[in-house]
Amino acid sequence: MLKCPCILARFLILVEGDWRNAVFIDSCGQSGCRASEPCSGHLFAADADGEPVLIAADLFHRLTGELVDPAECGGHLSCFAFERMYHRKLLWLSPSNQLCGVCQLAAAQPPLSCREIQGVSP
Repeated sequence: MLKCPCILARFLILVEGDWRNAVFIDSCGQSGCRASEPCSGHLFAADADGEPVLIAADLFHRLTGELVDPAECGGHLSCFAFERMYHRKLLWLSPSNQLCGVCQLAAAQPPLSCREIQGVSP
């Protein structure tokens, strides 16, 4: 078994194969976004150790064909609330508080696809 399974597989295992079991994290929006381009929000699950597993909603849609409706998710968090939950982790991970914490944690995860882990191009 891989030491670090791909994020998509890990996410689907944590949500028991249904993105509706995830928590939806709102985009920080155009006016409050610290990233160059606001995201569409993220799907969030936590593993047994409380480590976040995040996938951007628009990326999940492109990979699976499933259109994510935030109202159908098991929970809903603001970007600010998520950043407060993982404040200590972001202190160590982030070079600046000027960047979106949700996007930073998503980017710090292992490769998204299993193909990237195996060195196969998509």
